[in-house]
Amino acid sequence: MHLKSVNINGFKSFSENTSIQLSNKVNVVVGPNGSGKSNVVDAISWVLGTQSPATLRTNKMEDVIFAGTDKLTQKGYAEVNLNFEVNPEKFNGTNEISIGRKLYRDGQSDYFMNGLNCRLLDVQEFLGDVGIGKQQHTIISQGQIAEILNSKPEDHRITIEEAAGILPFKSKKDKALKRIESGEKEIKRAKDVLREIKKQLDPLKKQAEQAIEHEKAVKELKNLKIQLNIFKYHEFKNKNKTLSNDLNKIKNELEEITNYIDDQKNSKRKLNNNLGESISLGSVFKDISNKVLNNAEKIKNIVQIANERLDNIERSNIKVKNEISVNKKKILDNTNSISSMSSQLISKKNEVKEKTIYLENLNRELLDITQKQSSNMEINEAVINNEIKYLKEFLNETEQTLKINNQKLNLWTEDKRISSNYINSHHNKLTELNIEQEEFILIKEKVFSIFEREVSTLTEGNKEIDKKIHSKELLLNTKKNQLNSINNQDEFKEELKLQRNKLDKNINLIENEISILTNQVISLTEKIKYLNKENLEIGDLIKEKSLLDFNNQIDELNEISIKGTELFKILKDTSIVLSKQSEYFDNKYGSSNEKN
Repeated sequence: MHLKSVNINGFKSFSENTSIQLSNKVNVVVGPNGSGKSNVVDAISWVLGTQSPATLRTNKMEDVIFAGTDKLTQKGYAEVNLNFEVNPEKFNGTNEISIGRKLYRDGQSDYFMNGLNCRLLDVQEFLGDVGIGKQQHTIISQGQIAEILNSKPEDHRITIEEAAGILPFKSKKDKALKRIESGEKEIKRAKDVLREIKKQLDPLKKQAEQAIEHEKAVKELKNLKIQLNIFKYHEFKNKNKTLSNDLNKIKNELEEITNYIDDQKNSKRKLNNNLGESISLGSVFKDISNKVLNNAEKIKNIVQIANERLDNIERSNIKVKNEISVNKKKILDNTNSISSMSSQLISKKNEVKEKTIYLENLNRELLDITQKQSSNMEINEAVINNEIKYLKEFLNETEQTLKINNQKLNLWTEDKRISSNYINSHHNKLTELNIEQEEFILIKEKVFSIFEREVSTLTEGNKEIDKKIHSKELLLNTKKNQLNSINNQDEFKEELKLQRNKLDKNINLIENEISILTNQVISLTEKIKYLNKENLEIGDLIKEKSLLDFNNQIDELNEISIKGTELFKILKDTSIVLSKQSEYFDNKYGSSNEKN
């Protein structure tokens, strides 16, 4: 079995599809520096399953895709295929086997065998079986031979075993042992499940017996309910029969009473016909008096309705005023909350900005340490001297900034004290004069909130500056110690390693803090947006309530109540006068207009 050809398309410097034909003898690739010789080896290593970008001399896996030049556009994918000529007797009559790998810019990666999609595991198993896996020294890079020669006897043994082709068998042995271990765990778990099931058999048996008894009791209860319903049916049927008989009796009695009333009406009609109809003055005055009294009662009802409506409107007016007052207070509370959250939001944003700058500094320090680990002592000494100089300049500038902030903080504190004295003085004066202070209180709270916000912002800023100064001073001491220990190469490298580990931890910590602060900024922004929206809605509601004018209705209802009361007295007095006249004519003439 030998490598027959290599097809490369879009991989590193190969912008177009390139095919390299190889023989079963020694093949040599020659060319000037930068012509792409190493890229051919990288392409073969990439197809064999290499997952580390550093092995391919890149920062990330997507960098293996052709990035384009001034004349050629970039490629969207990289694809490499290796064609092997094999013994047909070992591969079911197949003369040639190809394996390939394709990577897109979005990170999607595909593997192929003989043009068909497959898994990376399939490719690795095939290569392991034929002895050209990525861990079997098929590709020997620069420095690897020296590393093998200088390694320990134990490592020599491992290298010889890998070269002899024992690695696939060891891998299969490890997989078989893992499967056996997994099987033993499954057997143990099955025994535990069986033990738990046996524990549940007795309770389940008791529950089954209880279920059977419950079913019997339910059936018996159902039969008893049926018998009870039948009994109630017969009882209701008898009651219905009795009520029907009583209803028939009542109908008969009602019919007799109706006949009696009709007879009495006929008798009255006959009596009126025999006596004749006449109208007396007393009855006329009495009828008019009753009509006037009825009208007076109607007026009285109108006055009562007007008074009730007046009470309702006054209560509504008070309710609207209370609602407006409550809504104004709600707007004030929301405004104070918005002001407070805005201060917090600004503080959080500044903190995120500072953390981000600090994170960038840590990353630069990490990159610097990485460069120092790969640089010689003279370069490191010069770099550390420059860093010490930069740190001293930074500390001087930061101390000046802290001094300026302290001066500003003292000014704000003094202004707050003076303003507090003036405001309290005006507050006492307004209290003495008994003047409305609602708007003054709002202004007072707003002024104090501004002072508190500025003082808090400067205080927090000074704390952050103190933290920066402390961290930079620690870093300056570290750099001085590095400068003192740079002559001891081992100690210097060990110190760089410790600093790198510490920087990695700090970077992870700062990234988590930035994530938490970002979520807090988003939450505060949403709350402020919600409170602003709520203030707009409450403002529209206050405007709508303010347009309601109950004064005209109150005046109209008051006028109706007053005039209605006067009219009721007049009509009542008139009714009394007419009633007295009716009694006068009845006493004088009797039931007719003829004098006795």
